[in-house]
Amino acid sequence: MAKGDTYSVHYLGKKLLDDFRGDRIHGDEYAVTKFDKMGGEADVYRVVRSTFGEECTCKAANRHTCRHREMVNVFLKAERVNGNWRYNYDEKVEANRWRSTRS
Repeated sequence: MAKGDTYSVHYLGKKLLDDFRGDRIHGDEYAVTKFDKMGGEADVYRVVRSTFGEECTCKAANRHTCRHREMVNVFLKAERVNGNWRYNYDEKVEANRWRSTRS
């Protein structure tokens, strides 16, 4: 089993937001699912990306960034959003961070 918690990312669709001037803008909404060491779902966070930045529903949302916003970027870069992949953020060896959930 994984050394730490693992994550998956799924695209939820477009979300209408208000920017700082009150104008309506569209953002892309993602669900970041955290799994515990036994593979059970531990929590789900929502991340919205727009031209004005990223927002997250986690406790660290007021910080410059958080693990969940990083996860969305990692999954997008690897083109593994909506796939059968989990990413172990705490794994030190990069090659061991990804694993497929397909049987």
